Amino acid sequence: MGKLLSVGCSLTFGLELAQIYSFRKFDLESMIVPIHRDSSVRRHAGTPESYIIEGENDVCDKVFLDSFHDIECNEYRRSHRWGALLAEKMGLEEVCVSRPGNSNHSMSTDMGRYFSNRKKREEVEYVVVQLTFSDRGFVPSRGKHLYDLRYPIDVMNSMYSSSGELSDHYFEGGGYLNAAYTYERLRTTATLGDLSENKYTLNDEIKREGKLIKDFYRNISKCKDEYHNVGTWQALWAMSGIFQSHNIPYKIFMVRDNFEDTNYGRSLPPDLILDDRFEFESLVTNPDKYKYLTNFPGFCSPGEYFEVRNKEGIPMASYGTHLSPEGHQYWADIIFEHINK
Repeated sequence: MGKLLSVGCSLTFGLELAQIYSFRKFDLESMIVPIHRDSSVRRHAGTPESYIIEGENDVCDKVFLDSFHDIECNEYRRSHRWGALLAEKMGLEEVCVSRPGNSNHSMSTDMGRYFSNRKKREEVEYVVVQLTFSDRGFVPSRGKHLYDLRYPIDVMNSMYSSSGELSDHYFEGGGYLNAAYTYERLRTTATLGDLSENKYTLNDEIKREGKLIKDFYRNISKCKDEYHNVGTWQALWAMSGIFQSHNIPYKIFMVRDNFEDTNYGRSLPPDLILDDRFEFESLVTNPDKYKYLTNFPGFCSPGEYFEVRNKEGIPMASYGTHLSPEGHQYWADIIFEHINK
């Protein structure tokens, strides 16, 4: 069977689908669980009003933490994300080249490496790429590690971690690691999915490199919108060129709107889908579209999200910010509509 390559970030990976499945399986909505609320947080300020704490409820831990590694939950995620649904419509088999936290730059790098493998290349019959948020960046490291992060936020004062199904997508000298940038230092771990402090390794070279990266993004802060736009445009053409050079039919769509109105809108690849229905901002701000977002009744209101924190109060995961099963079906139907135009 031919392959449909689905490329993107967590929205393509199917993040939160495993937790939705587990939430319904354990009927968590009907249970009384300890939910904490922070009354000092302003709505839509970027910090959730509600959170749960690891270890306070066994079922919550199973649903929101253990489900990441549960075979049954992950099988549901793989079979209900938009790429799998679209592949079924097209009579193809999905190969998902995506991971949470992915950037547009690293997607184009992934495609260059993927299509350099002749066997894999010859199996591909169609490619659909979901471009992610343009403020995500790709940072190569002299230490031969590669990082995805959002800038300038994560470089300056926050933690960002990425993980995923990476067995076929590695880079010379080291893979995409579960990496974290903080304001004070750059930390890396060789253990995917493990954020335990004692797993981190530090060295002076990485610390120095982290400072250079931070300084760079400070310097571009006055022209960051232009920097984001040109990065998106370059990723668009890089991937389009790869697919066209191998005569692979493709579609690329964006989760942002009005890119065609920027300085780069006059020169766009021929198979770019420009459709407002993919705009992610409209999903989180339009109550009529909340059904397309993951929802965990009792934990947060539709259109908002909540966190899982450890006993020290450090966020471990957040929920309510990704596509629901209905949202994945919605995207699959829209893409299929464009493919058949």
